[in-house]
Amino acid sequence: MFLIKELHKVYPHHFYSRQHRLFRLDNSLIFFSKYPIVQKKALPYRDAIIEERLLAYKGALVAKIDIAGFGIVTFFNFHTVSGGLRDPQNERVERVRAEQIAQMIQQIERTKGHDFKIILGDLNAGPEAAKENYDMFSQFQYVDAITLKHRSYQKKTWDPGNKLNSESHYKNCPPQRCDHVFIRERDLKHIRIDCADIILDRPSVKTSSGEKVTVSDHAGVLVTLSRI
Repeated sequence: MFLIKELHKVYPHHFYSRQHRLFRLDNSLIFFSKYPIVQKKALPYRDAIIEERLLAYKGALVAKIDIAGFGIVTFFNFHTVSGGLRDPQNERVERVRAEQIAQMIQQIERTKGHDFKIILGDLNAGPEAAKENYDMFSQFQYVDAITLKHRSYQKKTWDPGNKLNSESHYKNCPPQRCDHVFIRERDLKHIRIDCADIILDRPSVKTSSGEKVTVSDHAGVLVTLSRI
């Protein structure tokens, strides 16, 4: 894969779970790490809307990483249901998304050990849209790193005005911060958030026509942590 090859010198460790199923897309999730991944597994969602059940392998990737000078951290990399042909805020879609979130939290609670737990990825929900799904994390004692770091934050990770989104199926959805890094409240006794910001939200990649677009249809989320 192109990214694995190009990033190998900086991030020599990676985890990508390829699901070979006829006519079904992979979940496209991947971990890159400077440090060894000591455990890894794919966590398929139990619940999904019919479009995604038929056409894609949906789930989360779990990677336990031994970070020198920090400790062992288990990351849950997820991409919850977007809606398929439906509105992402459709009642059925939000209900399925809630089941997927609950499954991840339950998986974490069943995991033994004293390692830190961090959930990150594309939630397809946030303060501006599908807020009930977003609020589930606080109900389970997880905090949004950006909200914790900033009293007020206006930048978004998904914008319908972005050239990559302006003609998509979701072009009528509102601008929103739907990509997140969540940290367990109990772990904040030992972790400090030094930086939490949205990046890669400016056009920087030149196309064959000469115009510039963003790296992705979503902006990135950068969070830097240190031990207390």
